[in-house]
Amino acid sequence: MIGVLLTTILFLYFIGNKVWPIIVSYAKMDVENLMIEVIHQSVQKKALEGIDLEQIYITEKNNDGTITMVDFNTNMINQLLSKTNEIVQTNLSYITSGNIEKLKESNIELDETLLKNVKKKRVTQIPIGVIFANSLLSNLGPSIPVAVNFVGNVESNINYQMKSYGINNVMMETSIHISVTLNLILPLPPQQQVKVTLDVPLSVKMIQGKVPEYYHNGYQQQSPLSILPSE
Repeated sequence: MIGVLLTTILFLYFIGNKVWPIIVSYAKMDVENLMIEVIHQSVQKKALEGIDLEQIYITEKNNDGTITMVDFNTNMINQLLSKTNEIVQTNLSYITSGNIEKLKESNIELDETLLKNVKKKRVTQIPIGVIFANSLLSNLGPSIPVAVNFVGNVESNINYQMKSYGINNVMMETSIHISVTLNLILPLPPQQQVKVTLDVPLSVKMIQGKVPEYYHNGYQQQSPLSILPSE
């Protein structure tokens, strides 16, 4: 009895400290990949539908026609972010509830294997064989089902980046930054959380300024030319 008890304790210790972290890491990776795909398609196919992206900018020019300021249209940005949050939240709720018919109505295209898992209210199934870290054994053994639920709401905001382009141009790249936090539902504790973040590109705007009368692109301290001494 003592031997069985010690064997059981060692087995549980091995499962909890060696095997289970590997299972959890695979589960997190599969969940992140699925959520990124669903969020990206939700924005591109639904949230941006019927929106003129040029109108998210407000451009001011002087009398010469030179651009003096570029700002965001606050009202349109707020509408876009609100619409994005609502659509992403709705489509992710279809994932957790297993409603693949509604997913298809939202034009979300997923692999058939993923759709079968979603229909069973799972986001993935992790084979026990992954613990061997061997491609030949990774699909062996029973599979552990993984489901998710959401913590809080979908969060989004606008990110932009300015880059110099040529002598007198600036390239402005705009994207929507989306963040979602989920709880992994696994057979064994402790409860695990996954935070999925994604930047979905919106537009690239070229801002043209005046051509400078003089352009100096730096200098080298050591010239490659050989200077002959003058007599």
